[in-house]
Amino acid sequence: MNFIKDAITRVGRSARQLESFTSSQKGNVVLATSKEESSPKVIHKPNRNLTNADLHKFKPLVKGYQRKVYQDFLEPLQISNLKVFNDDLPKYNSELAKIVWVRKTNQDTVNVFNNFLEDRIIFNQMMDLLIDITPEYLKSNDIHNDQSLSRILQQQDHQDRMNKFSDITPRYHFHEIPPIPPLDPESFQKYIYFLTHLKILYKNSLSLQNGLVSDILLHTHKLTNTKYQPFRSVYTYNYLIKFFGYDKNQSSFARELLLVMNKDGHKPNIDTINNLLKLCQTHSKIRSISNTYQIIIKYLKLSKSLNIEINLTTWNRIYDLINNIFLKELFINKMISINLPILKNLSIRILDDYMETTKNTNELIAFIENDLQVKWRQDSKFLNKVLYHKAINATQDHLHELWTFINTCDIDSFSVKYLFEGIIKNKQITNKGLMLVSFYSNIDNSLYNNPDIYKFIILGVCENNENYSYDKIAFILRGLIHDATHYLGLPQEITKYETNKTVSENFKIIKRLVGFKLTKFEGKLAYYNQQASPVHPLLSPLSMEERTLWMGLKAHIKQKNNPTDPQEIIHRLQLGPCTVLIPQDQINKYEQYQNRKTANARNRDRLYKLQQGIDNYTVQQMTERGIIV
Repeated sequence: MNFIKDAITRVGRSARQLESFTSSQKGNVVLATSKEESSPKVIHKPNRNLTNADLHKFKPLVKGYQRKVYQDFLEPLQISNLKVFNDDLPKYNSELAKIVWVRKTNQDTVNVFNNFLEDRIIFNQMMDLLIDITPEYLKSNDIHNDQSLSRILQQQDHQDRMNKFSDITPRYHFHEIPPIPPLDPESFQKYIYFLTHLKILYKNSLSLQNGLVSDILLHTHKLTNTKYQPFRSVYTYNYLIKFFGYDKNQSSFARELLLVMNKDGHKPNIDTINNLLKLCQTHSKIRSISNTYQIIIKYLKLSKSLNIEINLTTWNRIYDLINNIFLKELFINKMISINLPILKNLSIRILDDYMETTKNTNELIAFIENDLQVKWRQDSKFLNKVLYHKAINATQDHLHELWTFINTCDIDSFSVKYLFEGIIKNKQITNKGLMLVSFYSNIDNSLYNNPDIYKFIILGVCENNENYSYDKIAFILRGLIHDATHYLGLPQEITKYETNKTVSENFKIIKRLVGFKLTKFEGKLAYYNQQASPVHPLLSPLSMEERTLWMGLKAHIKQKNNPTDPQEIIHRLQLGPCTVLIPQDQINKYEQYQNRKTANARNRDRLYKLQQGIDNYTVQQMTERGIIV
């Protein structure tokens, strides 16, 4: 790896010559805490009156459902030869795609260099075109003049502000989708930005499979929907391209949105181009038979043909999707040769590359201070990168040094998130779940409001690689779910089904946040309950007695002030080994059962939607949920 490290070091030294560094503001996630409610709101789940036998019978109707949704949206274009309408597409060459992917991801020294040689010609063609369409004022020799550089950066900042809303800061939204505000172009743009840039986990709203967010986006931007036509803009279409193309990996549909935007009377701008380039970032990492640089060339040619002036973000986007370090070095050298300013975001990307080459955090710090020339303790983005690197590379016998290091840093809730993520991904330490609980108990509760903190700590506890008794591990998980509900302000709602079964919305949100490992633990707990004394399910709220025990556990750990030693938790809870052997096939059966339930519920909603008509269904849901009046 030394040759790669040397290459990145050269990149870093080049980058810092032109870097305009600005300090990152510390920004804790601001979420309202949840008040304890004696009687949570009960929501009755509608009965679709479809049995499992009916679902099997009507299964052909929901086959290719997402394609039918796109066909319905694109039908007003009256372009019959679009890919989405073509039933006779040639079979995808998956074998060739696999071969290309293996070659692309193999980090063997010889293979990396061979990939460089193979892609160099098309890469240079891309660079020549990129340089050609870069505005002359960005390539000026006056770049070393502070006044000229300030003017360029102010222009870049103005372009960014046209597409972002600084008051929409949290990454997550845990409550109902807000009502559509009184409409004008700016309020509509801000509303669509909200839907496409926040993770709205309430009622699984963000799901492409059966969430309401994608339905609202398509409904409001359908060409036949004249109600919203005066308020649609290139900005809102750009948000849709980003949402469907990058977030949901629907790149083909994202490109077809260009046709809808044009038909609607809106011309692409530079952010359209940059969002299309963002799609290439996904393309560069997946199995494919087309060359990513050829696709970039197509988008750059589109920009040139439309006389769209590219900006510094365009260069950053392209760097993001280069997988070969020698091509990255070539890219930076080209930037230097034309005097192009290098934004801070690009320096962060270069730092990410360097982090892959060393396990020694002191080397990383030296690279930041000497090559990038950044005061990392005063910049939260660089500080958090250092914390993550130290956490992911810590060894078992040096964990105390990690905690000592943390106490020397001015951390925020994002710092805790990076710390926990590094520990979870660390393959050298054991008992990670209990250690995270110990760390969590020792940090100030003002830092508890970052959802990703709970995501990683619950992931760690769910693993239970040490095979502690499941009743005690379940108690810890329920305590964490209790805290997450309070500090993240999760909704206190109960969904009641026709079968009288109830599920709390806060627990469903936690499951969407954490992912399949929480479902896997539920499967283990279900089998454990069959073989031993039954324990409360994870969705069961803590009793008052249990809350006292949970708060006492955290206070005891904090009072001992030894967070790297999970023995305090083990002794306090009398954690012993689990005496019940849980067969893997029982876990698999539980997961399969849950997957079938999810699929059946999704297909019931899809059949109902197709029966009602997609637009009618969307309006009905928006009305029932208070999004429109």
